Amino acid sequence: MSQTFKRSLAFLLTVIILFGCLWFVGYLDEIRDAQEKLAQNQSIGVASTSGVFVEQLTMTSALTHTVGYGQQYGFITSTNAIYGELLDIYIDYTASISATTDITVSCLGLLTENLLVSADSATDAVWRPRVLPQLYTGVEITPTMALPYNLQGKIVVNIAETSGVAPGVVYIRYRR
Repeated sequence: MSQTFKRSLAFLLTVIILFGCLWFVGYLDEIRDAQEKLAQNQSIGVASTSGVFVEQLTMTSALTHTVGYGQQYGFITSTNAIYGELLDIYIDYTASISATTDITVSCLGLLTENLLVSADSATDAVWRPRVLPQLYTGVEITPTMALPYNLQGKIVVNIAETSGVAPGVVYIRYRR
């Protein structure tokens, strides 16, 4: 190999590595911006360059009924249907929430299925619900790894046994 070819190849590799680093830094900035918006309880319903979306459901308007001992219940439904692969669910409770709060997150589509059932909890948390693949007979395929849910409908959040006036916010992160 000639010396000129080696220098050209080294220059080309340097340029490729530089562009890769610049792309990665831009991707990290996008993630940091999304985390800051989540921390400020802002909606991030706009598509990002990574194809990840966030649906925000504020539970304050969901509490419509009060039963004995001041406990409330209700539900809230997403405005639009969501289509994509479920990445995770983040529940951000307010400080006034009771430890007896029950939350069920479901997807209403062709098949209605519970994505998350959380009972007697008041702790902020991120869940990554998964499903095990099955044969047409309903038998789980083993050994295998769990797959993300495929969302195909509106998201419904049911709240029960809470005494908080403003339970918090549910964030559904998904990829199209």
